[in-house]
Amino acid sequence: MAEWLRREPDLKVYDTPWRSAAARARAVRPDVCAADLDHADAHGLPPLGDLC
Repeated sequence: MAEWLRREPDLKVYDTPWRSAAARARAVRPDVCAADLDHADAHGLPPLGDLC
């Protein structure tokens, strides 16, 4: 999904591993946040409300 969205010239896309997702979200303050819940790193992740 990140590669597809990067093709849009008016969007900035940050793809981040789960372990650093909360810190990245706080740093960039995104308008939209998407998550791959099926990814192997997603095991034991905090609620999405903590990330976005």
